[in-house]
Amino acid sequence: MACKFAVVALCLFVVGNVDAAANDAWSVLSGGQEFFLVSRSYVRPPGTNECAYMKEGSVDADKHELTTKMGYRDGSTKEFVGPATYTITAKADASGAYNEIVVKRDQAPAGITYNLVYSDGDGCNILKVKGGVLDGKCELWAPPEKVADAQGASCSQQFQSNCGAALETPYKSGCTIPQTA
Repeated sequence: MACKFAVVALCLFVVGNVDAAANDAWSVLSGGQEFFLVSRSYVRPPGTNECAYMKEGSVDADKHELTTKMGYRDGSTKEFVGPATYTITAKADASGAYNEIVVKRDQAPAGITYNLVYSDGDGCNILKVKGGVLDGKCELWAPPEKVADAQGASCSQQFQSNCGAALETPYKSGCTIPQTA
């Protein structure tokens, strides 16, 4: 269960506003923003979570690592669950760009690896899971003020092209990020 939530929460933060040419997730991660999970190419049990969010905590630039708080709203009770603490570590690819991230909950021994496959620099940030049971599945994350852009035709086309159909949309109109997160 923790790993599934990590997948949801992980992408939220990672895909903020990245230069599409650079695809450097670290520049997004270290930006101090909040993110919502807008859509994903896999389905969780209906009603289990909505309004999944991520908030940056501390940043260690030398290690390319940050601590985040992630949570969601229970679709049935409308109560917020979490937040839980996650560590996100950006790793350099062969070109030297920090395009890959590993998200781990608290002191978990392993995490979920994502690659930033697309970012338009305007809120359309698509992460793809690398390995594990969700290998090849995607998540679309956007800062709160850019959700409308992420839901637009251009971003939807990029999601379809990189990941196939969006099968679930955790973001709901009126989603908020709790101040206590």
